[in-house]
Amino acid sequence: KTKIMRKISSVIFLLFVVNISFAQSWLDIGLKGGYGYGILNNANIWNDTKYNHRLNGSGFFGGKVGLNFNENHEITVDFIYGNFKQGFQYDLDLPKLDSNATFTPTEEHNSEITFTTMDIILMYRHNKDGRYVEIGPRMSLISNSNRIDDYYSESFNQNYFNSYIYGMTVGFGAYMMGTENFGITAGARLGFGFSDLISEEGKTINMPTLKAYDNYKGTFPVTLQLVFEANLDFAYLAKAQCGRRKLLTF
Repeated sequence: KTKIMRKISSVIFLLFVVNISFAQSWLDIGLKGGYGYGILNNANIWNDTKYNHRLNGSGFFGGKVGLNFNENHEITVDFIYGNFKQGFQYDLDLPKLDSNATFTPTEEHNSEITFTTMDIILMYRHNKDGRYVEIGPRMSLISNSNRIDDYYSESFNQNYFNSYIYGMTVGFGAYMMGTENFGITAGARLGFGFSDLISEEGKTINMPTLKAYDNYKGTFPVTLQLVFEANLDFAYLAKAQCGRRKLLTF
């Protein structure tokens, strides 16, 4: 999985090297924010009929710095701060009142996992006819993690989650309004986690459900988000007439 991220990063860097020789390029900065939903992808939970995911939405905000090689090709670095929430509704087996009973009584309970993310995303963006598509690797710094449950009373240790994980983000969107060097876009992003959210310490207590399964399966956050972005072109790079060096013009 880390090899996949290295390949994506290498492709983005190659595009940078190839396009940096273009006659004129420019820098832009942007503010972005939005709202989305996340889900913890765990094969054991999906196959457990007594566990059900509950969608919880949350907002995010951040900024970006972009290098545009021309009107079509751009490399951006995004810094996104947000929250992740995952609720579960689960049935807990109760002791049988009668050993000859043909069914196992259950009791319904709820739990919720939350944490804060700081995403650092390196993106390649292709712009054309007022629309864009983007793709790139992501590193997510995890903090303020917690697990609350209306049945289990054990205190949560933040060391149960890894402090950072890797993933990938893909997105698309379109220009909405603006001026010659300022624009507002709207789009959507889909994020995939490639590395396990649960740490070695968390595995010992069967996170994220506290329920033991026959085989351990990793937990990978997946997000779907609506994104609104305001961009400002603030500096142009052009070749000087007296030589090959680049000039930075604000």
